[in-house]
Amino acid sequence: MKEAQSKRAFSEALERLMEQKPIAKIRVTDLVEESGLSRQTFYRHFRDIYDLIDWTHQEKTRLAFELIDVDADITHVWVVCLRLMARSKNFYQQVITTSGCNSFYNGYYLRCQNNLLRMAGGRERCDDAMLFTIRFTAAGITQMITEWITDGMAQPPEEMAKLLVESMPAKYLQAHKSQKSRG
Repeated sequence: MKEAQSKRAFSEALERLMEQKPIAKIRVTDLVEESGLSRQTFYRHFRDIYDLIDWTHQEKTRLAFELIDVDADITHVWVVCLRLMARSKNFYQQVITTSGCNSFYNGYYLRCQNNLLRMAGGRERCDDAMLFTIRFTAAGITQMITEWITDGMAQPPEEMAKLLVESMPAKYLQAHKSQKSRG
């Protein structure tokens, strides 16, 4: 079985198990049994369940992150990302409850920060003030996405995306715009 197929099998097993019990009660043993793959295969691909959660999130939102490099409309990128997340409401409502240094919240913050940095042209194009703006923006976005998930994703993705972008500091939006005009 190829790497992508094995990862997908564990991801699908995780989602099936999440329909039966809370994520906090799911163990690697459960994933192995549900997927029909070995424990060794799980650890060949993932450090732990949190790593599997992160991989699953990346797969679910891959299309949106691919748009970052080709779409100058940051609002559209967010609409696509939020729509993809809304399709997997149960998954996100459960993973948002994880805690600790490897929690979904912390992983989302780091990924958001890295994507914002990429959209601003990379670390080498950012001064200390812009790096602070990016960290600040990533923290705000992560918190608002968390609240959106916790509130049952009641706000339509289009509206949420618009609010996220309108709340971004002008300094960041200008850096993103100038990066897109270069690239």
